[in-house]
Amino acid sequence: MNDTASSTFALEAFVIDGVLVEPSALRLSSSMGQTTLEPKVMALLVALSQKPGELWQRNELLGAIWANGSGSDEGLSRLVSLLRKTLASDHGLENTVKTIPKLGYRLDASVELPDPEGTAKQAAASPAIEAIGPGNAVAAQSRLSRIHVFIVAALVLAGIAFIWFPQDNRNSVNAASQIANNQARISLAVLPIELMKGVEDRPFLAEGMTRDLTAALSQVSNAWVAPYSSTRLLSGNMVDAVAAAEDLDVQYVITGAMGVQGDLLILRIDLADMIDNRQIWSKRFARPLDSFYELEDEIVREISTSIFSEIQASEIASVSSRDEFDLSVYELLQKAESERYAYGREPAMRIVSYLRRALAIDPDNYSSRAAMAIQLAQNVISGFSDDPARDAPLALRYLDEMRAIAPNDPKVLTSSAMVQYYINGDMQQARGLLEQSLAIDPNEPHAAVVLGLIRCYSGQADAGLTLIRNAEVRAPRDPRYGIWAWFRGACQSVQGDLESAERAADEAILRNPNYPAFYFASASFKCLLGKNKQAQDTVRLAARLDSAFGQQDYERLLSTAGFPGTPGKSRNEVFRQMRTCLASDIE
Repeated sequence: MNDTASSTFALEAFVIDGVLVEPSALRLSSSMGQTTLEPKVMALLVALSQKPGELWQRNELLGAIWANGSGSDEGLSRLVSLLRKTLASDHGLENTVKTIPKLGYRLDASVELPDPEGTAKQAAASPAIEAIGPGNAVAAQSRLSRIHVFIVAALVLAGIAFIWFPQDNRNSVNAASQIANNQARISLAVLPIELMKGVEDRPFLAEGMTRDLTAALSQVSNAWVAPYSSTRLLSGNMVDAVAAAEDLDVQYVITGAMGVQGDLLILRIDLADMIDNRQIWSKRFARPLDSFYELEDEIVREISTSIFSEIQASEIASVSSRDEFDLSVYELLQKAESERYAYGREPAMRIVSYLRRALAIDPDNYSSRAAMAIQLAQNVISGFSDDPARDAPLALRYLDEMRAIAPNDPKVLTSSAMVQYYINGDMQQARGLLEQSLAIDPNEPHAAVVLGLIRCYSGQADAGLTLIRNAEVRAPRDPRYGIWAWFRGACQSVQGDLESAERAADEAILRNPNYPAFYFASASFKCLLGKNKQAQDTVRLAARLDSAFGQQDYERLLSTAGFPGTPGKSRNEVFRQMRTCLASDIE
């Protein structure tokens, strides 16, 4: 991310009818959960909240959100649709954004600053707001308007960094050596498949097919595919394909609709070139439900051969040819996948529960076994496992079994790399596995981020930071988005840029306030900068989150990952200074 985007860290939070809005984190929080917004959607919400109950004319909003004049009525309508859906579906706020026919829009809700003793806590606010965000003091209501003016301007500028592949950065993305010339790559997005008659009670089928097609097309060489973590937020019948292509910065858009007639799954898929404004390919399929995977493979092949003039059949990944389709297993797998977008201990435990149920139905199902291996590895690495001594070797054994069955599964390769790196401390083997994974699926951002961290710790900090920053631009809604900011800060500390490292760690907290390692990273950088009191306050917040995670755990994590230290200080010297800082008496 650039400095403009990073500056949004200091933006103040506010509350709309009990929903905490954190513009700097692009996050909404309520008793129903948390949601991440696109930068432009957040800019719209902040603008509307500046004048609750009053009309915003369309041209005023267009000028506020698209300062360069590139906005359109269609683009604004799409943002309004996304905001309404998010507020209603994820936070229970119905009819909050009202349309004033032929004029514009109005926010029908109360707007106030958060009270740290009340609303913010009820809305599941992050401890980072209490500790380091400026919203922890209850400000006068008159400040709100001035704050919002600043926030809208900052979000509009920050959108340059958050929206994928801005023009001045597109050619610099280099997730692996396989991606040498980004200009030659074809960009596409699979928009959420719509539900039609007969499948309203089975939304997981459409969600799963959207996710599966995205994953399979990501493995076609010379293709850049928008990640599902971003396209999933575009679901609904009001999706404007033109606006979606513009926001995702892709040339080709795949849309579809799914229904059921008797025992047949009915699917219509369309492929359009949004630059030339023409339909390239369209087809209606009618297949038995138990041939779901075969249907996905057929769609991937037809789309691929429609876009690419030269393509090898071996490049087109089979979605899941190793498994027979089982509706109950598939539903559990999709529920598990959906939980990954709320990174934390409780979602991790629910994922394991879903996968155990799936394996009870079909113990030999490859997809379920691979997903369980990946989740066990993540639980051990993230500190979510209640018995790491049991789960670490189990995860390794499962991953080895999956690699023997499918040596070219990029998710399994990436998870194997994580275990080798974070549990076994084998940086070189991890690096090889990550490079192998990225050669197969160059669109996987987390693999690129971890490879970037390894490069930073191996004396290639500039190259490593490039990988991390590009992933943050590409996939700002990935559930591991907070971890990426932490890794960016770690790279910057190796370079000696401690101020940027501190900001990155604080940004990680704002993105995901539920992971104690972020607080220790922030405290470490604060100690190195001589901010002992702030460091101690930050560590106290970590203890409130998870008292079982302490200084020794943080040091062990960094030591295993190969953190070399900062310029002029070895790793152990950094650790000693942090211990002294946290134990010191503050006058």
